[in-house]
Amino acid sequence: TYAREWECQPSAWVAPPSRSRPLPPPVLDQAISLKQLGEFLKHPVKTFYRERLRITLDHENVTSDDHETFALDALQAWSLQNELIQARHDAWLRGEDDQQAMQRQLARITRRGDLPMGTMAQIAQDALTEPLDAMFELYQAARAQYPVLLEDVVFDHERIVDGQCVRVQGVLTQRMASHTDLTAAPEDEATELESPAWHRIELSSSHLLKDKHYRLDALLPAWVMHLAAHVSGSRITTEVIGKNGKVILRALDPAWARLQFDTLIDHYLRGLSYPLPLAAKTGFAWLGRDGSRLEGPLASAPLKAVNAAQEQYDPGYNTEGESQQSPYLFRTYPSFAALWSEGEFSQLCDTLYAPLRACVGQPADSA
Repeated sequence: TYAREWECQPSAWVAPPSRSRPLPPPVLDQAISLKQLGEFLKHPVKTFYRERLRITLDHENVTSDDHETFALDALQAWSLQNELIQARHDAWLRGEDDQQAMQRQLARITRRGDLPMGTMAQIAQDALTEPLDAMFELYQAARAQYPVLLEDVVFDHERIVDGQCVRVQGVLTQRMASHTDLTAAPEDEATELESPAWHRIELSSSHLLKDKHYRLDALLPAWVMHLAAHVSGSRITTEVIGKNGKVILRALDPAWARLQFDTLIDHYLRGLSYPLPLAAKTGFAWLGRDGSRLEGPLASAPLKAVNAAQEQYDPGYNTEGESQQSPYLFRTYPSFAALWSEGEFSQLCDTLYAPLRACVGQPADSA
């Protein structure tokens, strides 16, 4: 209770470490997980506070047993849809009726009191289930192309950083193959590099397209898995299927993928010494308007890219910017002018986000 009260007092907030005054490099006593790297790319500032300082600013909503849900916010809807997707997917893999499995899970959610009561209940249920039919049609089409489900593979990668052996571990999941993939026998290395060894097909609870453009921030966890698969020695494609479409991550050159993965590790460690001035949605907005790697004051940056980034990050009339969607960002970099950090923002975008953008490209029907 006291910690929560202290966190809510702006006058008690102490300026965090910065690039000019960072904390000492972290000494890791356990391996980094692939999930941690994905969370770092999505929320680099939050990662610093949660993992290095052990500070949590995500305040839970405290409700009584008599609390009645009247409407779902975006995060609640995402979480509940994720439950429904998982239940339906598990049933499909077992060869059971996936629609019935989804309805059973929906009934459990209703009994828990997580949906509005009365006449609003059916509206909420329809809103949760409506996009899932189209999603599973895409999934079934993808599985028809790659019907063979492969076993998960343990991922274990080591890198020496500043004399410290840094280890990244995880499991490569959702591995699929076609019958041709399994029977093909490449005659030489060149042929092997042209044909992916297997494929990842991942279901996402997020909308993957907005205004005819990919929501690249929603692809960052899949991007980490995509890189890791190439680091492990396989050349693959990844198909991410969301609530309003799908995205293909193309196969990569393994040497290039290893370089990107090691660069990610280096920046993860750097991001534990001070909160990196970076935000995912704003970063991709900057890159989407031809924002490039710069150094110097914000006034020297191209106006088109600056306007796009500011519109994404700063609050506007009746709109909530990315800075207001995260207490970690708001406390540390309350405006895009602060996030700019003499161009470090643009440099981090170029290093950490531009490779994913180049791999994905644009939707076929985008203008």
